[in-house]
Amino acid sequence: MKTSAVLIAAGSERHIFRSVSDVPPSLRKQLQECTNGVNSATILIADRRGKEEMAKALEVVSEVANAPVSDTGLRFFGISWRNWLGVAIGFASGLLAWMVCAHRF
Repeated sequence: MKTSAVLIAAGSERHIFRSVSDVPPSLRKQLQECTNGVNSATILIADRRGKEEMAKALEVVSEVANAPVSDTGLRFFGISWRNWLGVAIGFASGLLAWMVCAHRF
């Protein structure tokens, strides 16, 4: 037995349709625009178990998207310490190169 389903998640709303022809015209237009764009990449064809896994994945994505972002990293002037370390290493290597080139043998 073959079945199909079209899952559309727009904003906080989720809709499941049996086929593209069942999608309302306003959503169908958005669906066609999105799937023809450069950002479209995945079409998933799944069986019943795949449907269950998709539902689980959507729940996880929803939970992660709604979770607050915690920034525990040390920052100076809005820049993380790792970026400052990169700047310091770049500055030190430039200074070392200048000292080597400026030294008269």
